[in-house]
Amino acid sequence: MSNAIALQTVIEYVEALSPEDQDLLIELIQKRRIEKQRAEVAENIELTLSQQDKETLEKAAAAQSKTLSEYLLKIALSLAKETPEIEQIVLSDRDWKILASAIENPPEPSKALKAAIKKHQEKYGKW
Repeated sequence: MSNAIALQTVIEYVEALSPEDQDLLIELIQKRRIEKQRAEVAENIELTLSQQDKETLEKAAAAQSKTLSEYLLKIALSLAKETPEIEQIVLSDRDWKILASAIENPPEPSKALKAAIKKHQEKYGKW
């Protein structure tokens, strides 16, 4: 049986159900989806918050037809994706010594750097 025929059979079956049974089926499908998502979760996070904050979050989640966990996960992932990545540079001992020496004993500013600093101070003022 092809997917198109199977889908058409399911549609016909659902359309033959009473409106109440259709609502029950939708509810069961939503619960199954939530259970499946929960089964895929490998980690739990504990959150301590006031009762008022919890109620506010629950209302916001309900307004989007989401569980509190789904709602918080959506927001947290959205914020995490907006956060710039923290980069770490690993230096060899030799490179670290070169960098530390340059910081401790900076060279005299070049004419171009002095001109750029002067231009910046004229435009934005001294820092």
